[in-house]
Amino acid sequence: MTDSDEWLPAHLAELGDAVLARVTGRPEGGRDLALDLLAADAFVTYAFEAQAEQDVRGLAALADRVAAGQGRKP
Repeated sequence: MTDSDEWLPAHLAELGDAVLARVTGRPEGGRDLALDLLAADAFVTYAFEAQAEQDVRGLAALADRVAAGQGRKP
């Protein structure tokens, strides 16, 4: 594992959270926000995949941070 692997799950979760915030900030957006919503989902999915590869024991903590809308580590 490299140093860059350690921050990857948190970074991806943060990106997903940021994109989702843009989507939810535009409730009138409609279909034109579909790709942004899919991107947010993909970032969070990749965050969990990266965390599982790094250390599966960190999945619960990552899930708690994502659920709270905080992709970053405290």
